[in-house]
Amino acid sequence: MTRRRTARTNRSPPEVAPCARMRAMRVQSVFVANHAEITPKGLLSVTGGGWEFFKVRSLPANMRGVFAGFIDVEPSEVASPVQLRFTVGPDGLEPRALGSRVIRGKVRQPAFAFPFVVVIDSLDPIACRLLGPEGDELAVVELEIRMREKE
Repeated sequence: MTRRRTARTNRSPPEVAPCARMRAMRVQSVFVANHAEITPKGLLSVTGGGWEFFKVRSLPANMRGVFAGFIDVEPSEVASPVQLRFTVGPDGLEPRALGSRVIRGKVRQPAFAFPFVVVIDSLDPIACRLLGPEGDELAVVELEIRMREKE
């Protein structure tokens, strides 16, 4: 078998339309954390991950967090850009935070981290949703809202 050599240049690779050809993308894990960021080497650094509820002293209150996790892509699509979107808000109502980001992984399980701030004005659960490039729902984390006990 003969290997084909390609010339190296200093030019950037051409932009590719995000996710147009992504065949199989699955969510490996998803969670809400106090803080999460992607390191320069593509690792996910997390503090205080795994929320199940959020306590407030009074309503309305600000909720700050990061919606983070890992997706799983096919080996042939490791270097392809992936567009992910997220929403945060009461289930069934208009989202209060939303965003979109294109991630490029160097591994089969690229990480994502979406910081958010939402105003909580009721004790209704909050749904954090991860959406694929076509708007398809990939994962949901539902958080209970609880009143903090008076001290």
